[in-house]
Amino acid sequence: MNVVERFSFYLEQERKSINTIKGYTLDIKQYIRWFKESYIS
Repeated sequence: MNVVERFSFYLEQERKSINTIKGYTLDIKQYIRWFKESYIS
């Protein structure tokens, strides 16, 4: 399980709405992609 999946699971356990979970996980994925493109590539 990767960090995004783990965070999504945590949000589910905290009974957050599906829209919150989708929004937060999308933001994290976009940040990770930006970070990799900016600092790793």
